Amino acid sequence: MEKQKLHDLLEKLHTELEEGQAVDDDNRELLAEVLTDIRRTLDQSHEEMAGEHHSLSQRLRDATWQLEESHPTLASTAREFIRALGQIFQ
Repeated sequence: MEKQKLHDLLEKLHTELEEGQAVDDDNRELLAEVLTDIRRTLDQSHEEMAGEHHSLSQRLRDATWQLEESHPTLASTAREFIRALGQIFQ
């Protein structure tokens, strides 16, 4: 169930990135890399995910800071994903 919520939030992030306000090339590349890493991580076992969730959360948090002012909806969804990921590994 926890992974399903993360998958759902990942899809929401992807949709917002594709359909929302234009994101500059640097931020789009950064987010694309993070989203790819998230997809790869979600395909791992819980134990494998545990080893990577901190660095993944930090990378997404960094991307979120860059988007906060220009893309608040996308940034909000990214923060929601970070919280959900953190809850799994509390």
